[in-house]
Amino acid sequence: MKIALTGSSSVGKTTLSREIAKISDSLEYVTVDARSIIEAFGIKNVDKLSTKYFKLFQKEWVESKIKNELIVKNFITDRSFIDPLAYMKERDIIDNTLKEKCISYMNNYDIVFYIPFGKIPFKSDGYRSNNIERHKNIDKNIQILLEENKINYYTIEEISVEDRLQYMMKIINNYE
Repeated sequence: MKIALTGSSSVGKTTLSREIAKISDSLEYVTVDARSIIEAFGIKNVDKLSTKYFKLFQKEWVESKIKNELIVKNFITDRSFIDPLAYMKERDIIDNTLKEKCISYMNNYDIVFYIPFGKIPFKSDGYRSNNIERHKNIDKNIQILLEENKINYYTIEEISVEDRLQYMMKIINNYE
């Protein structure tokens, strides 16, 4: 089983992915260390990446994600292939080759969970953008991309981690 979470920054994707992997007997947590990719450009905050480097960052992230997900049979991941497209769209960056690749890989997921922005308080970590309007736009872009590409997904509306986990496990257990 392959499960992806999607949503803007600071919505709880990583926390939920790690917790599901802990309580699941069959799912491994798979992620890409985006921070180390950003740091390789000599920058800590994603807002400071130029358009050129932002596009390179997204391409490298996608390639790393493909490699990581191909070696694990059953996993949960804290970002989907829709995410880089939503971030690029927010910056008006178009790369049709990358878009086709990302949409193709989205079809590998058995379950996609979408977490709306703004349900829990935003937390800055020094890497993610502090621009709340940017996160709202990314959130809208994610919804648009999911709908445009006819990707089935479940929306996590719950606020507490416990309620979110319960909702997710119900869907995962019903899928199996």
